[in-house]
Amino acid sequence: MCSQKLNKYPIIQKELFKNILFYSILVGLLSGCNTWIGRQYVNTVARYNKIHHSQKFIRETGQGIREAYKDDFNKILPVFNWGDESSLQGNGGEMDKVLKKTSKVIEKYPKSKWTDDAWFLMGQSYFYRGDFFAAIENFEFVSTKYKGSAIAYKANLWTLYSYILMGKESESLAIITKLKNEEAFPEKLKKGLFFSAGQIAIEQEKPTIAIENLNKALPYIKIKDEKIRTHYILGQLYMSLDSFEKASIHFNRVIKYNPPYDFNFNAQINLASALVKSQSKSYKKAKNVLQRMLKDDKNIEYYARIYYELGAVDEMAGNTIQAIEQYKLSLSQNGTTSILRTDAYNSIANIYFLQKNFLQADLYYDSANSTLTLDHPKFESLSKLRDQQSELLENLVIIQKNDSLLMLAQNPQKLEEVINQQIKREKQALEAEKARQEAQQNSGPASNMQFNNPFSNNNSNNLTSANASFPFYDPSSRGQGYNTFISTWGDRQLTDNWRVSSISSGNAADPNELDEDSTSNENSNKPNSKGELTKNQNIPPNIEESKKKYYKDIPFTDAQKNQLIKENEKAAFKLALIYQYELNNPQKALEYLKLLRSKYPSAEDEDQIIYELAKVHKQLGNSEEYNDQFDLLSEKFPNSKYLKALKNELINENEASKGNVAKEVQDLYNQCYSLYNNADYKGVLDLKKKHDLQYAGNPLQANFDYLEAMTYAQLKEMNQYKEKLESIVASYPNTSVSENAQSNLDAYNTKMLVQKKDSTPKSSQENNAYFQLDLNEEHFTLIILPLKSNSTQIKSALNDFHKEQYSLQTIEITELIITNKKVILIKGFGQIKNNRKYSSLLFSKSVISKVEKNYSSYFIGKSNVSKLLARQNLKEYLNFAGKAYQ
Repeated sequence: MCSQKLNKYPIIQKELFKNILFYSILVGLLSGCNTWIGRQYVNTVARYNKIHHSQKFIRETGQGIREAYKDDFNKILPVFNWGDESSLQGNGGEMDKVLKKTSKVIEKYPKSKWTDDAWFLMGQSYFYRGDFFAAIENFEFVSTKYKGSAIAYKANLWTLYSYILMGKESESLAIITKLKNEEAFPEKLKKGLFFSAGQIAIEQEKPTIAIENLNKALPYIKIKDEKIRTHYILGQLYMSLDSFEKASIHFNRVIKYNPPYDFNFNAQINLASALVKSQSKSYKKAKNVLQRMLKDDKNIEYYARIYYELGAVDEMAGNTIQAIEQYKLSLSQNGTTSILRTDAYNSIANIYFLQKNFLQADLYYDSANSTLTLDHPKFESLSKLRDQQSELLENLVIIQKNDSLLMLAQNPQKLEEVINQQIKREKQALEAEKARQEAQQNSGPASNMQFNNPFSNNNSNNLTSANASFPFYDPSSRGQGYNTFISTWGDRQLTDNWRVSSISSGNAADPNELDEDSTSNENSNKPNSKGELTKNQNIPPNIEESKKKYYKDIPFTDAQKNQLIKENEKAAFKLALIYQYELNNPQKALEYLKLLRSKYPSAEDEDQIIYELAKVHKQLGNSEEYNDQFDLLSEKFPNSKYLKALKNELINENEASKGNVAKEVQDLYNQCYSLYNNADYKGVLDLKKKHDLQYAGNPLQANFDYLEAMTYAQLKEMNQYKEKLESIVASYPNTSVSENAQSNLDAYNTKMLVQKKDSTPKSSQENNAYFQLDLNEEHFTLIILPLKSNSTQIKSALNDFHKEQYSLQTIEITELIITNKKVILIKGFGQIKNNRKYSSLLFSKSVISKVEKNYSSYFIGKSNVSKLLARQNLKEYLNFAGKAYQ
């Protein structure tokens, strides 16, 4: 029956069979991936269902990371605003989606032309979640499997990015060197290569190299945000090199791009600074830029920074009064930060210091120190400097004050003028206080308070009409607060540093004015039971009773004058020692030592002064002056320990005579040496400073100097290390300490020569001298594996082994691919002997051989790692290692 019905519709039957045949053939073609249509289908599904969405997730995540990154404009900005490992770890959720999609492409469509992209995107997903080791493993797989292709070079570049964010400078530089020498490296990827080289140079504080690479990157930059960032960084780098004209060019370019607000603001600020510091000294242009910024409402919260920069402009123009006013305006703004406050206080202090207004300078330096925080870019240097400044200023104030008192004692007319000026100021202060009290009685407690309220416009009605919830807008609260303040502190002028009692009676730092509170304790002014002043019994006769208190500090007797002269001698000598041993300023030390010899020729420590003069002259290369001081010391003090020190007699004495060193010096040295062994290097330097100030020239001086040099080596301050060694060799010839110093100096110079040699092109070096053996440096263990070996399983076995055998030790495993071999680098065992023990235990436990039979183990010094990565010749290194570590 069915067949009869079909026969009635021959056309429908024919079409039905055609459709069945067509779809059957189509399904057959699609089911075979080896067919052209099958491959196209697989590629289409992989591309649009998986890869496209993965790329979108990666792109959006990268953009989000860059936008969320908070730039610190107090420092040179990083080229890559990606954050760090911890900040990237929050992207795990989005990146899991990428991992799932790319994994499906790799598993379901292994022959798709998008498989390489899937592997690469998988590496990016690990990168953006902060798992750099996994990212590197993926990128290196891509670069090996698809070697020579564009995506392989792209993977190389992202391997480089991973190492940069991990802080692996040697590995990063090796990849940069390798890629720069690759002729086939794609042109469109060169931007990333130059960016990477620039970033490494910034981290190494090599601005010239950073500038060179970022300038090379500029022609390849197409994205506006990247152009803004690159030009801004170039401006910062040129500023660091004092190349202000070029810095101005780049900051101007940033502004012309109409950048985001923070870049625009900081570019204008830096442009003003560059204009002032350039050869043209464009003070007017700089002020115009900053004053325009003050008129822009968007900058209200940044007024503190603008006023600070205006202060800097005025200071450089020599307008110190205006500069101080601008700095104070900066401090008074709500938007000021701890960093800005510290810089403003320091700037004011520096001006006062140069004006020899040392007391005011000390007050502002102290304020700067109180606002100094760990996030300040110069925290270490400023905190160290403050300790030195305190002692320096203390002695400068002593000399200034004593010289003023001695001058006034010799000039009665000037003394009378100063006293009359002081009385006049006090009278004006009393009259002002009386006027305030009368106003308070007439208008209530609130009316006598003159707050500098920026919202009041000098209209007291505004205060009472303001928000009453704020206590200082309430008249009764303010009146009560005022009375409490007066009862606690007394009457004070409304000025900076109001806590200092001397401010209430005038400028304490003026050497021509008397200041009773700043020069002595308040109680010393009081008369005794007989009504006489106890501090000074030698006030000239016929002095009015009301004026006697002003004469209490004036030295009228020879004994008093001699006392002040002695204080000045000690202060000047301390200043010389501070400049010589703490501030490393021998020229300034020489100035104070010469002052001592000319003004106080019979000083108490004359032999030590001559000794220090000789040392400073030797340091400055003044051989003739050194000989003069040596002869003078020989003539006047033939038995002085300082002469013996210059002759190295004390240094050459045997251990028995060395035991005659004062016990406190020996104890100090033992303490210093103990601190060095416990790696407390700051403590070593502090004790060395104490020694040089109190016990300079003793038999252990050379030992202290040598310990100081070795401390600088541990702190990686190699310039200081070298200078100290050279000074020891020059100061203590023919001694064991000098021999040790010379040995270290030779080793240092050899190391510098090797590093310089390593930086030259390979063609200029002999192959057999490329790798150097240094058994004293940190060593690592190398595991060499076939390229096809299961490195993941091997690393897992190693991690299990480390947890079992070395649970308390920090061990790092890095996998590299060098000349068709997988190389596992194991760090954490330090000296070569520890690496040997580790390698033997690894072998005896068959940790690796259980997974991979065909492996070999070698050792490598830290300095040779970067050479190996740069050379990319594993066979060459293994030949070297086979002989070196045999």
